Amino acid sequence: MKFLLTSAEEYETDNISKQLELYDFKVYNYKIHNGKELEDALRSGIKYDLLYLSAHGNEDGFTNEVVDYTSTWRDFGEHIYNSFCLAEENILLLSCCRGGLNKVAYEMFYICDQIEYICGPRISLDSSQMLIGFNIFLFNKEYQGIDPVVATEKILNATDIRFKCFDRIETVTETGYQLHVQMIEKIPVDFNQDGNLDGIIVMEKDKDGLIYSEEDAKEQSTKGNQN
Repeated sequence: MKFLLTSAEEYETDNISKQLELYDFKVYNYKIHNGKELEDALRSGIKYDLLYLSAHGNEDGFTNEVVDYTSTWRDFGEHIYNSFCLAEENILLLSCCRGGLNKVAYEMFYICDQIEYICGPRISLDSSQMLIGFNIFLFNKEYQGIDPVVATEKILNATDIRFKCFDRIETVTETGYQLHVQMIEKIPVDFNQDGNLDGIIVMEKDKDGLIYSEEDAKEQSTKGNQN
């Protein structure tokens, strides 16, 4: 999923696509310009083993080149959860600066319990550095059959660039995770208005520990669908 439109990003994602095809993956490339296109890509009916996100990023979220579309990690987690688009043993590859920070993984894991692994850089990198990092990861994970966490450690050994892979089972037991998610709440929502709670909205508690109501959550959902 490409949120940037630069030539460097095209080279990076084309290279990653060809590498995955070499490993017998069927690859789907999406250029994403807004939230509607992101939702359409995730709701295509395909179950993805890997989601590769190429964008500008930081600890709060990601954006495209001209900064006319921005998503928080919480919003991204909601989109993934509500689309049911992930296969078992899936991995999110976050090719954006700071995509490998604990805060990013904590929020994504809490919001979407379908995500198994998250891998990304802990520092700011350019496309060349992103490319070599994920090349090494994919070679070790998909060709060599190495555990994703160990495959990520190979990047540091080869390049001195810090990437990190978070394993859901390990991460959700950490004290830092437990403390971070205390200020977030998932509220079930009936998106289709058929009497079934078929999705979630993520709300943040206020300073007094109160949570916004489901009515507020539905209003946010309606606004989100109009973006």
